[in-house]
Amino acid sequence: MNSNQLVNESVFLDLALSLSGEIEEDLIIKKALSLYMRKLDCFSVAIAKCSVQKNKFEISILPHSFKRHRAWEELEEKYLGESYFDDDFIDFHTDDFIFYIYKLRNYGYLILGKAAPFESKVIKKLNLVVKNLANTLVLSSDKRKKKV
Repeated sequence: MNSNQLVNESVFLDLALSLSGEIEEDLIIKKALSLYMRKLDCFSVAIAKCSVQKNKFEISILPHSFKRHRAWEELEEKYLGESYFDDDFIDFHTDDFIFYIYKLRNYGYLILGKAAPFESKVIKKLNLVVKNLANTLVLSSDKRKKKV
């Protein structure tokens, strides 16, 4: 195993384990945004939580200013509007960026903004890590609902 493979494996392990002990939904989101941005070299990371109303989302995004960017508005209109998609993952290309949109089952979406594409093996491995994030978010959301 070469050093690049080792670094990649350690990144996935770090992403999977760094949030496992958290129980507060807001804290999980805050940590996940920062962690995914830093570890995966993204220029923007967002979590879109499905609200009670169909096709409405609560958006948490880093950096916050990117929410006003033309590329984000295009993505939001196309994928967070009326056209809900069934795949676990899609990628969306604009003139300048690539967005990787992972479904967080029973929760919403994780959106990773990159200037350069991920390797295909990274995309596949991220799918497993994202499932872990989805489970963590669903459990924390359920706990919060039970408290209310």
